[in-house]
Amino acid sequence: MRDWVGATWLQGLVTFALLGCSPGAAPEDPYLWLEELRSERALEWVAGENERSTSRLESTAIFETLVRDAEVVLGERAHLPLAEIMGDHAYGFWQDDGNPRGVWRRTPVASYLGGEPKWETLLDLDELAAEEGEPWAWAGVRCLEPENDRCLVGLSRSGIAAAIWREFSVSQRDFVEGGFVLPEAQSNWAWMDEDTLFVATDWGDGKTGDAYSLVAKLWTRGEPMGDARVVVDASADGTSVWPETAYRPEGRFAYVGVSRGWLDTTYHAVAQDGRLTRLPCSSACEPRGYIEGRILFEIRNDWTHGGADYKKGSLVAVDVESLDSELVYAPETDESVRSVHVGRSAVFVEVLQNVESVVRRFERREGAWAHSSIDLPDGGVVQLAPVRGRRNESSNPESNALLISREGIATPPTLYYLDADGEVRQIYRLEPSFEAADIRVEQRWTRSSDGVRVPYFVAAKQSALEDGDAPVMLYGYGGFHIPVLPRYRPIHGKLWLEHGGIYVIANIRGGGEFGARWHEAAIKEGRQNAFDDFYAVAEALVADGVTRPERIGIWGASNGGLLTAVALTQRPDLFGAVLSEVPVLDMLRYTELGGSDWIDEFGDPEHPRERAFLRSISPYHNIRDGNAYPPVLVVSSSMDDVVHAGHARKFVARLHEAGADVLYYEATEGGHGGTGLASGAAYEWALQYAFLHETLFEPASVGAVARGEGPPPSS
Repeated sequence: MRDWVGATWLQGLVTFALLGCSPGAAPEDPYLWLEELRSERALEWVAGENERSTSRLESTAIFETLVRDAEVVLGERAHLPLAEIMGDHAYGFWQDDGNPRGVWRRTPVASYLGGEPKWETLLDLDELAAEEGEPWAWAGVRCLEPENDRCLVGLSRSGIAAAIWREFSVSQRDFVEGGFVLPEAQSNWAWMDEDTLFVATDWGDGKTGDAYSLVAKLWTRGEPMGDARVVVDASADGTSVWPETAYRPEGRFAYVGVSRGWLDTTYHAVAQDGRLTRLPCSSACEPRGYIEGRILFEIRNDWTHGGADYKKGSLVAVDVESLDSELVYAPETDESVRSVHVGRSAVFVEVLQNVESVVRRFERREGAWAHSSIDLPDGGVVQLAPVRGRRNESSNPESNALLISREGIATPPTLYYLDADGEVRQIYRLEPSFEAADIRVEQRWTRSSDGVRVPYFVAAKQSALEDGDAPVMLYGYGGFHIPVLPRYRPIHGKLWLEHGGIYVIANIRGGGEFGARWHEAAIKEGRQNAFDDFYAVAEALVADGVTRPERIGIWGASNGGLLTAVALTQRPDLFGAVLSEVPVLDMLRYTELGGSDWIDEFGDPEHPRERAFLRSISPYHNIRDGNAYPPVLVVSSSMDDVVHAGHARKFVARLHEAGADVLYYEATEGGHGGTGLASGAAYEWALQYAFLHETLFEPASVGAVARGEGPPPSS
């Protein structure tokens, strides 16, 4: 999903879905035809909706201003020159007005750390797209350590999740003739050595789950893909396989995860000949790194191993030879592990502490793990990037160097370098992209319907907070163990906060803000907890005199789109506008539309009790004719290969039928996260904020937003 890169749609059933005759189709669904992504009838309907919505929103007084401001904050000055240090160079991907698709580039480490990088272009995506006639978007790169010369570059058509991976030589500045090429798929792969890939991809054998292959193989350079040696075949009962390797100076460690659901994965060490050794861990654990013969697991369930008890959320080191385990870190109640990065002898852990970051360093001494804290400014959140390569002291993996980026809602990112001696120094600081001098940021708490304390962040000008009637944009997600963090979002600052709006982030259950317990409290039939938490935040804003319901707009994407749509159907009285982006909305057919890998999260529509709950929350099935709904904008993409656009289309059609004020915009290119091009992103951001400005800043004019405009689509 947009905030969860592991979610994908079901390619095995896509043909049925496109024809509108998927297994288990509900015959009473009058809008099933809108699931036919490219049928003439459906596309005609989409074109009509797009025309109606764009003409309305483009005509708002503020639209052109929003487009210009969005283009500015999405421009090159709005981003740090982030890079990954590998060997003698720092490598990064960069987009600007001259290269809207972007360039992969590098600079010597010394120039990068000195704040005066001398970039050289390795691959120009704009040139490549023009040469090959493809709308290429960057999908990432992985290089073979320690030389870091042979890399696989990921290329995605218009930003969809599926990508083609092609071998690239850094020294030759070109793709390798006759080199490795992985087909367009949502592949999982890793380097075993210069001539071998450990790959799970579309092998053309039909053994594919939700877009992920169920078969992992060792593929040797020069041999046909069909001759690659099978390591794992999970086609009997799996949902995906996840091959991975970790490089260390003493050698490369390979392992593979075999998933049978979102919360059920087992891991196996893989020898050079493909032999497997089962690694002990609970059914819900996640590998976080490898150091000194030990794999680091974050434990999602309480776990007993070797006579030791580990509580959920702990970081545990498992010796891959003896299979003995050791506790590295056990989080407190207000903490959770967000990211882990491995140096020579140290493990760096980003810990969320009441939804803000602290960085801790762990080292193994005499059979136990000791920790210390990295001295950074208080507050905000960080991103960590390790230093890789062996070519000089500053970029030696046997050192404990680290890049750390820190930011806050009103604080632009600053990049720091932690050297091998533990000294922290600032390298770059981004200039503000919006006026934040008078922006006040607070973390507040409220209680949900069951008494659980729920945190949320409020950002606004002091005058807006004191007004008592200021427009609010309330954002939430609440799923898949993904935390919503108080990051620097210039687009929100420029298009909302500067205009006097209030920006609120709700850290509701279902996310990863407080680890496994926070997530588990809102899976399957517990998901109502996430919705109730969201309502509690909105009610607190009203009770505290910040605003009133008519001024609260809610925004969520993907699983957050489900959240806001459920809020529309359950609590239409509490909100003044609803924005649902790339949403999952038909909870009885989501598994038929590519979401069967999400059953552990949402529940199984084929299970009677779980189906009953899904029916009770499914936004598509809970729209009521004649209800007084606030204005709604739904945004989707016909090329989204993560969440099927049929969810959004059917929901909008049903809202039309019920007489609601609803606008719909469906992008015709770009995947779950858009195209990656700033120009298209600026336009879509402007559409969405034009909707919020009109409905919340000028609530008297909401009747102009599409109520009854145009007949509902015929069935």
